[in-house]
Amino acid sequence: VSQTPSLLFNNLSTSGDKVSYVHKDTVQVFNEGAVEGKVDAEHKEIKIKGSALVLQAKWITVKGTDFLVVCTAEGVQVYDAGADHVVFSDDVGDRLAGKGASSMNYARGVTSLDCNSQ
Repeated sequence: VSQTPSLLFNNLSTSGDKVSYVHKDTVQVFNEGAVEGKVDAEHKEIKIKGSALVLQAKWITVKGTDFLVVCTAEGVQVYDAGADHVVFSDDVGDRLAGKGASSMNYARGVTSLDCNSQ
């Protein structure tokens, strides 16, 4: 892994299999076992479209499936468990343009809630 983590709060996330952190406008993803030298890193660098500043990248689990959520200065992108494909994208800045919210074009603060728990 050639990029160091950006100085952001909570800039390290794991799914149990993968680890990720933010470096400027990219998200660095690699196998968690590589930290201890148990497996190959299989490093992957996710370059965010439009070179938007990445504010947070966090692994969440929804109904037993892992997703990587990437929050940027322009919106949110959700990747599959392998961090290979975008399964959901919301360009918050585009959606809020012209509604007086231009100073709020960013996303941050990811969590996952299990609505079926008691």
